[in-house]
This record gives sequence, C-alpha cells and structure tokens, in this order.
Amino acid sequence: MKTATAVVIMLCVMAMVSFSSIASASTITSTPVTHVQPLEKYNYHVTANNTSAIIFINTSAHWLIKVVGSNYTNLTGIPQDTDVGTYYVNITTTDHFGTTYQNFTLDVVPSVPLLNWQTGLAIIFGFGLIAIGAIPDLRFMLFLAGVVWVFAGVGIFMPFGLFFVVLPIGLGLVLMVIGGMSVGQDTD
Repeated sequence: MKTATAVVIMLCVMAMVSFSSIASASTITSTPVTHVQPLEKYNYHVTANNTSAIIFINTSAHWLIKVVGSNYTNLTGIPQDTDVGTYYVNITTTDHFGTTYQNFTLDVVPSVPLLNWQTGLAIIFGFGLIAIGAIPDLRFMLFLAGVVWVFAGVGIFMPFGLFFVVLPIGLGLVLMVIGGMSVGQDTD
C-alpha cells in the first residue's frame, strides 16, 4: 500500500513538473507596424498564442482606437498632419498562467507632399502672368498657356483622378488650337 501511494505521489509530482514546463503565460505572436504617414490608415491585428488571453492596450496616441471582437483585437486609426510624432504603445496579455508584454513606439512620419491643387493652380497662373509680361502676342501666349495646362494636367492633377487630368488637358488643347491658329502669321 505504501509503495502504491508513493508511486501515485511520484506520478503526480512528475505530471505537475511536466505540466508547469509546458504551460506558460500567453505570448503575443504578431509583429507591429511601427510607422505610419498622416492620412494613412494604421491597423495592427494583435494576436496571441492563446485565444482565451485577455489583451489590454495602452497608448499615448489619441487617434488610435482599440477594436475588440470575439476572437481578435485590432489597434486602428488614421493620424492627421498635426499628429506627426512618436507615440508609445504598451500591449499586455493576461491569462491564468501569467502576463506578458509587448512595448513599442509608433512613429507618425510626415509624407513627402505632392503638389496639391492650390499649388498647381498657382504655378499655372504664375506662368500665365510671366507669359503676359514677356509675350506681346496674345495668341501665342494662349498657345503657351495651353501647353502649360496640358503639362499641369498630367503632372500635377494626376493624383486626383482621371477627371482632373482630362479637364486641364482639354482646356490646354483648346487654348493651343485657338492660339496656334495664328502662330506664324504676321500681326498688324
């Protein structure tokens, strides 16, 4: 009887030792994206190796939102131009075996600005003013303004969509035709 009790106790101790070496606190298995540009959507799908783990998120980024579903946790948001900077993010997973952490910094880095439509219009009208002052022939100036509008349509307005490309190119071609009808003709 004593031998059987000793064997049972020894088996229980061995099972506890092997179970404690197998069972450990959940770990975060996902890797965060650590930089984003203004007006770009940030989304970090936080995953742990134990689906029953509770995930806590603490961050200094006021523009980030924690979205919790039945089997997922997302950290998402869209920073604005005024949010450029560095933010801390602390993620904690907790289950009945313990707690683990994932800490990182999230950088909102300014993007290289494309020419916006206001800058594009300023460039076009600037060329127009220079042309008015430098070219006495109005028809030739219209021809050159048409060329500027065609290049502006392709180079400046391309990010805004096809409509914003076709409109200035069309206007530029009309100006080139009107102004080009007299190119090479003598004026009185």
